[in-house]
Amino acid sequence: MCGIFGIISNKNIHINQLISILEQLEHRGKDSYGITFITDTNEKKNLKTLEKFENYNKDVYNNINIGLTHNRYSTTKNKSPQAFLDEIQPLQFKNDSIEFDLIHNGNISNIHKYISYDETLSDTQNIITFFNNTKIDTFENTLINFINTIHCSYSIIILFQNSLYVLRDRYGYKPLFLGTIHNQYCAVSEDCIKDFIKIREVQPGEIIKITKNNYKIIYKTQNSFQSKCIFE
Repeated sequence: MCGIFGIISNKNIHINQLISILEQLEHRGKDSYGITFITDTNEKKNLKTLEKFENYNKDVYNNINIGLTHNRYSTTKNKSPQAFLDEIQPLQFKNDSIEFDLIHNGNISNIHKYISYDETLSDTQNIITFFNNTKIDTFENTLINFINTIHCSYSIIILFQNSLYVLRDRYGYKPLFLGTIHNQYCAVSEDCIKDFIKIREVQPGEIIKITKNNYKIIYKTQNSFQSKCIFE
């Protein structure tokens, strides 16, 4: 169980607003905390820590337009200090064609059925290798292939080319909500955070693309069977 959040804003957000989201979702994970954001000058920053973030000065990182946050609850076998550092999300992916940042809530215990699996790594570190051969012109098709190939339990938010892609597994095992905060589109693993106005749940097997001005459904798989996590 992890806490995930992503937002795209038409106005500047201060870093402390993202830190506040981490604090509100802390019951979902205290093993590590991560923030990735893009400013109005298109500068990208990744901030990661095993401890809580302290609030920043009001003049520091006060021009954020896109942000991801992640609270981690570890279920991986490797509990070494270095592993915990390496596994802090958001995780960054880059190949010769594309670059993106990803946050994930869930467990994919049967991932070895779908990809080459390294048991010393977290599920998130393993699933990100699914994109190794992806190109820009096939990115959305790769997401569709991912959701139809990788089963089990996950909610994912990906920051790619100044848009957010929101994915929920075909069984709807882990919760994920689409909504707004101060009229800015966002997605979150729980709908209890301050000022969040829920539009709806992300449907099982659904991929949604969120931009500054709207959101649209990229794909929706047809699956009548749903399974909910009893702890959620």
